[in-house]
Amino acid sequence: MLTFFSASGYNIQKNYPFADYVDYLPFDTIKNGKKIVDIVNPKMVIFVKYEFWWNLIGILQKMNIETILISGVFRENQYFFKWYGTSFKSILNQFSYFFVQDFKSQEILKNNQITQVEVTGDTRIDRVMSIAKSCQENEVVQSFKQNKKLLICGSTWESDEVLLLDLIPYLKEDWKIVIAPHEINRKSLQNQLVKNKNDYQLYTLFEYEDSKILILNTIGHLSSLYQYADLVYIGGGFEDGIHNILEPMAFGKTVIFGPNYQKFNEAVITVHQKSNFVINNKEGLLLKFDFLSNNPSELMKLNQKNSNFMLANVGATEKIYQRLQHHFV
Repeated sequence: MLTFFSASGYNIQKNYPFADYVDYLPFDTIKNGKKIVDIVNPKMVIFVKYEFWWNLIGILQKMNIETILISGVFRENQYFFKWYGTSFKSILNQFSYFFVQDFKSQEILKNNQITQVEVTGDTRIDRVMSIAKSCQENEVVQSFKQNKKLLICGSTWESDEVLLLDLIPYLKEDWKIVIAPHEINRKSLQNQLVKNKNDYQLYTLFEYEDSKILILNTIGHLSSLYQYADLVYIGGGFEDGIHNILEPMAFGKTVIFGPNYQKFNEAVITVHQKSNFVINNKEGLLLKFDFLSNNPSELMKLNQKNSNFMLANVGATEKIYQRLQHHFV
């Protein structure tokens, strides 16, 4: 049984062929928790990364049902470990086992007397690498790009698009741009492009090759489009946090994003190794794009760093699966 809480996840995977049943997980009340456990009667329940369902997990523990967290990430400043977090931390003690992404997370849990923990890595890396290997060609983007260089801007918010609109006039003739708004039905980007007299096309209405700007107004295409990128900007860094940078990294692409990236290990590590870059304002974006677009040999080295990072971190899914098979099933 595969469950979702957000509509964005459910709508994409509601026909997922490898699950017997796909649906929403109901609100986390004691009544709902008891009802779903009674109906499903699970032998094991697996939560991913930040999914802490207080009442449901408590019910699973009382019924001695194995409760696992995979791809977990923990930081010392999380509310579990604050002076006021004793009751929050109690939920962690109810898990049977933790498979975490890094040794820092393991150390934090063990320092808080939680020892049922193992470092196995991030299953998302396996997923995006699989997508990259099996991705199909896209005739629309191929036709749009032609022999130009391409900047792909994925999952952008208005706070990102303000900067990108200022970047567009600086794009030289050998560059084009694809913008994929996080909310595909939002019209503010199109309105601003019209206001600035920028020629653009919508992906679903693509007709001619000469335009400089393509707006991706569909769901499900973005991850495979990164294969055509020469450089990538990922949105969300001026909101609550950046979106998925692993998807472009799976194709060995260098990524630029805003300052709110600290919750994502892959971003922290690659910023530290200087293969991805943080910008804080319009000037920062212009400077970084100017440097990377005018130094192709340096960009190639950065791309290789990201490829090496991804290849070095595949395998979490198989490690977790083997441990679950041998020790929990």
